[in-house]
Amino acid sequence: MRLKHKNVLVQAYYSPQIKINKAILFAYGLPGTPLNKNDYMVKKFIENNFIVLCPQYMGTYDSNGDFTLQNCVNSIGAAIDLVDGGKINDLNFLAEETILCGGSFGASIVLLCASKEEKIKKVIPIATPLKWSQEALKEHSCFIENLWSYTHRISKEGFRTLLEMDIEKAFDNLKSKNLFLIHGKNDKIVDVENSVAIYDSLKNNGKNELLLTEDEHIGCSALNNKKIFDKVIEWIKKK
Repeated sequence: MRLKHKNVLVQAYYSPQIKINKAILFAYGLPGTPLNKNDYMVKKFIENNFIVLCPQYMGTYDSNGDFTLQNCVNSIGAAIDLVDGGKINDLNFLAEETILCGGSFGASIVLLCASKEEKIKKVIPIATPLKWSQEALKEHSCFIENLWSYTHRISKEGFRTLLEMDIEKAFDNLKSKNLFLIHGKNDKIVDVENSVAIYDSLKNNGKNELLLTEDEHIGCSALNNKKIFDKVIEWIKKK
């Protein structure tokens, strides 16, 4: 199902034959693409009584508005608002908890969102950047402007807002959250030490977990790996 809420296009996946008692929201990278309904993890989350949602950031794909760091956080907030309402078109449901999952840039966005949303208790950040440098900003902006300009309508002013990102400043508000951090040890785009630093700073009395894989740069699609998915779903159920 595709629906628009607060200028944000949200893709929602569920089965009318399966009772919904949880929600998981996905945030993609930069550049990145929304979920595909045929993804292994979409099917498996639905089988585990989830409704799966993927909001499209303002200024990308079919969402309105301007792309800025804050509007990306607001885009996740719009999907949370849909879940809290418990009604999507003719579908009525009650989600006992809402979990956020983000890959790369999306991992930073869900952490920023969770730091401001008291109701969010569990977050799955994958290959998280802690902040953006001028060099990284220039490299990504050139790449997106040349190859992704149709789907990622980002102005130079919008790109510059990414320099405001500093996940470490959100650490105090993340101490009460449960995190399942995932990162590839051979990542050449986002240093694995970023996730190690988050884990070491927010150990949270043993409630947080850090999974290091042998991969290079990974995103939300890492959960299409059955072994990783099984570890994540086990963590969700026991916390």
